[in-house]
Amino acid sequence: MKGAGGNSGVMNRLMVTYNNGLTTSYILKVNSERTEQAAALGLPREALFYEQFARKIQNIVPRTFYSEGNMKAGTKAIVLEDLSVLNRDGYDYAQLGLYFTAHSPLNWEKTQKGEMDPLMLSGDKIEELMSKAFECGADLHATYWNDAAMAQDKDLDWLRGHDWYRGEGKDTWQASQSLVHNIWKSGTMSISGWDSKFVSLLEASLTKVNWDDFQNRIHNTAFTLVHGDFHPGNFMVARKKDSNKVIFGDVKLMDWEVVGIGCGPQDMGQFVISHVPLETRRKLEKQVFREAYYDKLVEKLKAKNVEKLPTFEECWHEYVYGGVERWVWLLVICNSIFPKPAGDYFYNQVKDFANDHGVNIETIGMPRA
Repeated sequence: MKGAGGNSGVMNRLMVTYNNGLTTSYILKVNSERTEQAAALGLPREALFYEQFARKIQNIVPRTFYSEGNMKAGTKAIVLEDLSVLNRDGYDYAQLGLYFTAHSPLNWEKTQKGEMDPLMLSGDKIEELMSKAFECGADLHATYWNDAAMAQDKDLDWLRGHDWYRGEGKDTWQASQSLVHNIWKSGTMSISGWDSKFVSLLEASLTKVNWDDFQNRIHNTAFTLVHGDFHPGNFMVARKKDSNKVIFGDVKLMDWEVVGIGCGPQDMGQFVISHVPLETRRKLEKQVFREAYYDKLVEKLKAKNVEKLPTFEECWHEYVYGGVERWVWLLVICNSIFPKPAGDYFYNQVKDFANDHGVNIETIGMPRA
């Protein structure tokens, strides 16, 4: 499947004909041939996620028929339902990010080639799709909110950041921070044209890297299972056309290669910074965050009889600072890899978000790896 699977995966469509003549297809996802790199990055964790976690959140992930991963060997094989060919009650599935207009770099090439439906370019559906994605996040995070058994289970050390929550893994944490620090200091990323105030903000974050401070933060903040790459391009949404409009159904969250333990609202901040147009974000973010994420999260936590419920202010703080600090780490990485236009796009997204929310050199924390 050309163009599918992200930067590290290879996706194949398995065409199956049964003895009775019926045909169907499945998706087979494996790592690319660079297994040493996959092992170093821990990418087989996606297969382990589907094997060990997917049943509990089956409403927000595709059906899994087979899953096997080897963290040491850097290999994985996952067989999933083929959402792109499913058609139930007139619905099929499309990438949710396609409806985030030509603003999103995910859609630049398609727009230039004239492949975008006018309905996708209108932006009329962003609020609805943001809400669906945020509700999905609330479902995921509520399921594992402050799950002490998950955090203490050493058999789950394949989860990203799992050992950090037990006060272990300082070397791997330091390596992830040093990676960003070294890229920044080496000057391999282009920051020409960047605002000096933002550059100072980024540098202030990099200077605050400290293991003890990191441990203090994570042990005084609610934790949960997090996706880690929570953006519109990693969702599939059911849709059907009715005259000149689109009706949306359920959403499925894909690509779990960096799944781990962390701050739930941070996923929402990463989503908004990634691909939501500036004016749309300013208009919608607080309302959608409260109604689709926070209210749904608390509702689900109450149903689980969770005693200590998070306040809106606590979640909003982690949405803002988790989003910015996560993107400080990602921005340095991305700008050393992406072409200049894409790098500048994400710079502007982070800068405007940080400015709008009053994040400054005194209040910003260290990068969130």
